[in-house]
Amino acid sequence: MSRNSIVFVCHSTGGIVVRYLLESNWAQFKDKRVGLVLIASPSYGSTQADKVKARLEPFSEEERERVLASAPEGMFQETI
Repeated sequence: MSRNSIVFVCHSTGGIVVRYLLESNWAQFKDKRVGLVLIASPSYGSTQADKVKARLEPFSEEERERVLASAPEGMFQETI
């Protein structure tokens, strides 16, 4: 990369992908000025989903599916 500055503008899952790119290739970006604009990218949702998953762990697969199916649309939608 020949540029000293780069700005990523990301929508939805693109934000997750770019954050992964930046973290996994940090050495290539460490001397760059990086901007990151996230539009509707889940930043805290995965933490909340992990908490829900942990609470559903003791239940059978059938019970978990029933709980997840009764939730509002998209509430537990997986992004990756």
